[in-house]
Amino acid sequence: MFPLSIHDQPDTGWQLGDPAGRRVFAKLMDAGRPLGEVVEGKMYRGILTGFNEAFIVDQATRDRLVEENPKSAEIIQPIVRGEDLRPWYQEDEGRWLILTRRGTDTEAFPAVKNHLNQFRERLEPKPRNWSGDKWPGRKPAPYKCYEIQDSVDYYLAFKQPKVFWPDIGNFPRFSWNTSGTHVNDKGFIAVPQDPYASTSCSISRWTRSR
Repeated sequence: MFPLSIHDQPDTGWQLGDPAGRRVFAKLMDAGRPLGEVVEGKMYRGILTGFNEAFIVDQATRDRLVEENPKSAEIIQPIVRGEDLRPWYQEDEGRWLILTRRGTDTEAFPAVKNHLNQFRERLEPKPRNWSGDKWPGRKPAPYKCYEIQDSVDYYLAFKQPKVFWPDIGNFPRFSWNTSGTHVNDKGFIAVPQDPYASTSCSISRWTRSR
């Protein structure tokens, strides 16, 4: 236990650590450049499908869909979860994302459409004029039944070299990725302009630039 004064708290929020630890933290925060500045604001949230059971599949399901129709491979992308993001690396458990973005012609991917059709009731967007007790599908938004819920206008960013980190963690869990892996909505990515430049930045300050 230690005394804590309310008169020396920063405007950015309360700090409940001891004075020595807070001084060290302040030095770290003042060093380098914020991550958001280094990547010129190119920080993005992971993908929100609205119903992961339909859109995130295992290796066997991915292989079956591609075998049924090789074109399926065009819209099935590797994905990890926020909990898979470890310090320096990602734990790959063989998950794949059916990335049917808004405007995707699902008729061109019959195997994928047949897979998603089994979840149709749970995928339907709720009509804005719905007056029933409980809607069995997803929330109202301008997406179609077989499309993921998020618009993901920045989807090409996942194909670029990037930094991963989870939305919640009790220690730093940043890692580097060049394999085009996606992440669900429990993670974030940052895309540097020049991933191999020698740039000093303070990753702990990324929250200041959000």
